[in-house]
Formats: sequence, C-alpha cells, structure tokens
Amino acid sequence: MTADGDLPDEHGQPPLTYEQAAAELEELVGKLQDDGIGVDELGASVARGAELVRLCRDRLQAAETHVKEVVAALEELDVTEAQPGRGDAP
Repeated sequence: MTADGDLPDEHGQPPLTYEQAAAELEELVGKLQDDGIGVDELGASVARGAELVRLCRDRLQAAETHVKEVVAALEELDVTEAQPGRGDAP
C-alpha cells in the first residue's frame, strides 16, 4: 500500500478505483464461496480481501467527507445570500 492509502493491484499496477476494488473483492468472495481457491492460496486470498475491504472503506469515507464539505459550503453560501444587504434584493 502506498503512503496515501492507495492500493496497487496484485501486479503492482496503479492504485485501484473503488469500482475496481469492489469488483475484485466480489470475484474473490465468489471463488471462496465456490471452493475455487486452494488451501495453499487461502491465506493470501484472505489477506488480499482484507486489503480490498480497507481500500473500499477508505474511499467511501473520503467521498462522504467530501460530500459533507460541499454541502456545508453550499449551506454557508445560502446563509450569506439570505443576509440583508446581500443577494438580489432591491
């Protein structure tokens, strides 16, 4: 994992998007449920799954924080425009 929390894929490629991580996690879970992973691969697969869950959680938290910041900025803008002497009032 890189310092900023981005996770390269299993081939060391650039950090995954949320959608890519979720798709890989879904595929991994499917293999686990279908016994498609051998005992020798099980530990590494579970560790990768944990990394993917962590990445998805971090991305969701970052998106939530960003949305809250945008909403707060919009609410502040609405308050500023509603003050007397400001806005479009004649």
